[in-house]
Amino acid sequence: MTLTRISNGSCHSAGTTASAYTKTLGDAASAGDVLVVCGHSNGTHAANGMIVSDSVNNVNFSTILEQDETNASSHWMQTFIYKTPVDLPSGTTITFTPYALNTTSTFSLDIFRGATTTVDTGPSGASPAAATTSLTNALSPVPKAGSLVLSFVTFSGGTLTAGSPITLGTTDASTGPTAVGYALGADGTTNYQSTWTSTASNSNANVVVAYLPAATGDASLPPLQLVQTSGLPTPLAPMPTIGPPIPMYVWTSGAVDGAAGPQAYSTTLTGRRRRA
Repeated sequence: MTLTRISNGSCHSAGTTASAYTKTLGDAASAGDVLVVCGHSNGTHAANGMIVSDSVNNVNFSTILEQDETNASSHWMQTFIYKTPVDLPSGTTITFTPYALNTTSTFSLDIFRGATTTVDTGPSGASPAAATTSLTNALSPVPKAGSLVLSFVTFSGGTLTAGSPITLGTTDASTGPTAVGYALGADGTTNYQSTWTSTASNSNANVVVAYLPAATGDASLPPLQLVQTSGLPTPLAPMPTIGPPIPMYVWTSGAVDGAAGPQAYSTTLTGRRRRA
């Protein structure tokens, strides 16, 4: 399965009160697709206290990592991932719950196909000094070839831009902006450290992580075939049977009686009479 981003970047929103709020998916997601979210909130911090869910599964997304902005801020970022077991139609409601007593919160959601929720390397978070840039950590070890690399960032203001080798995905430019960045199919040698940029100097935080791609079948191997053939070697000595013969099938990786490819041939299971 090819690793692709399928969201159109429309699923993001900002809250103006302390309560949960919603946004609908602009694109349908299929069973097995991976949803990722970058959330931001100030208010009463609780460890992994932000919550994201969808209206079809009604299951809280798993936290990847939370990170305090600039190490001493009342603003935090929390990142999420969830692999949906069922289709999510366009218009599915995403609910984001920020911290209690918050005055600023946002979230941004992206959807990827062909990825897993099995961590390849990371996550690694950073809380750089307040500035217009936010340098992420380098992933160590480097992601395996083909993995999905995700880079998340939040500032306390400004419009966000991703730096190479990360591509900007969904972003919300409200107060306390959030953004999801990505690299489809790691090259196996790059550590995917990058610099996020904001149009305003503010406290900030970022997280980078890589997830393994979905497994694919080996199309180079032909399908197995079950074939009953003749021509088995003659037994060294005849053996009396106990009851009717029992058909048996034996797999072979080579050709049998001129039939190409992996085959199976038949024989019978016999037994020796026991002496009294």
